[in-house]
Amino acid sequence: MKYLAKKIYALFALCILFSLNVSAATEITIASITADDMKRLKGYSDVFEKANPDIKLNFLVLGDVELLDRVTADITGQGGQFDVIFLSPFQVQNWGNEGLLLPVDDAPSSYDYNDLLPSVKNGLTIDGKMMAVPFYGESSFTYYRKDLFEKAGLTMPEKPTWDQMYEFAEAIHDPDNEIYGICMRGAAHWGLNLNILATIANGYGGSWFDMDWNPQFTSEPWRKATNLYVDILNKFGPPGATTIGVTENVTLVNTGRCAMWIDATVIAGNVTNPENSLVHDQLGFARAPCGTTCKGSGWAWTWAMGIPKTSNKVDAAKKYIYWATSKEYNNMVKEKDGQKYVLPGTRKSTYTQEYIDSADFVQLTLDAINDADISDPSVNEVPYVGISFLFMPDFQGFAGRIANEISAAQVGDKSVDDALAAAQEIALESLNIAADICIYTNHNIISETIEL
Repeated sequence: MKYLAKKIYALFALCILFSLNVSAATEITIASITADDMKRLKGYSDVFEKANPDIKLNFLVLGDVELLDRVTADITGQGGQFDVIFLSPFQVQNWGNEGLLLPVDDAPSSYDYNDLLPSVKNGLTIDGKMMAVPFYGESSFTYYRKDLFEKAGLTMPEKPTWDQMYEFAEAIHDPDNEIYGICMRGAAHWGLNLNILATIANGYGGSWFDMDWNPQFTSEPWRKATNLYVDILNKFGPPGATTIGVTENVTLVNTGRCAMWIDATVIAGNVTNPENSLVHDQLGFARAPCGTTCKGSGWAWTWAMGIPKTSNKVDAAKKYIYWATSKEYNNMVKEKDGQKYVLPGTRKSTYTQEYIDSADFVQLTLDAINDADISDPSVNEVPYVGISFLFMPDFQGFAGRIANEISAAQVGDKSVDDALAAAQEIALESLNIAADICIYTNHNIISETIEL
């Protein structure tokens, strides 16, 4: 009996000790999006936790629009819900200048900040301090079904024009068999319908503002771009196109229902994965469509990882983001998942010949990223930095309202001209607030072309 009691006591003591050890682990909450690369990152949580048993990872995974909205509300309201957030250079510049982010410039020497592409690094830097570290970089390009093009006797050029895209969409559109001529972001949001529309407007020689900060939404390039965007999606897009975002389009592509699709370069790994896509071996790639010019016709975006000022678990958060954006992590992805799934657009060392040869979209992705120069986004001289998003404090606010006006034209509640006139007034109203007039227009953000 005594022996049994001692044994029970010993087991009880062990349980208490285990409980204390578990409770001693620092849990960090990470706000992430549903993109394939982030899902892969979450899947490797056990690798990080095994190497760092004192840290536990808690992911909140959201759609990209919901993530941006939730994180914005939390950061600006000082909610303190997150220890690590995925964000873009736009948010980095705005929130960093407002003191809402913590510097992340003290990684171990093995991290190698000098390996980061200067254009990416500079977009995440304020006053010489990095305020976020890059997870991946992207531009946009055209996905298309090679088998459908061959059947229709069509050839996709390396750099298609929007006139050609319209002709292709019309020729291949077959809604009776659930084949839609073109898929694009259509839902009302600055990162969705307005994001793609801005690149179309750039391609027709447009810009957001002229050098005197006059909004350009009633200009001919924006009229032409908006009419084309509304027309092509309404005629040849999938049902409910005005409610569709990135996730919905990926599903449509993977199930073979999009003859063409314009979206982020980084999604190519997902839709060419035989585990995800029914048409993985039928997809071809081309540059983002041009109008009268290719200048600014592809967007630029970086998903980076930052730490809100409200986090009280800074050391653990830093350890995690340095690991998740390191050469070490990329090498692990290469070994476990394959070369083509290595994160693009952030590190010089990524672009080995082996990586270039791993998939036919890799070189095209690199070319698109190199051409998407946020400091020189238009054929016109402009006072701002950005292509489809601008480094302006109130951008989300006024761009979100403009996106709603574009949506009203998409669903037929307004004419295109009326929607653009309303967009013009919204932009003017925003610019009446002096603090909103381009704090971040210093053009010190540079681009680098990687020579291979």
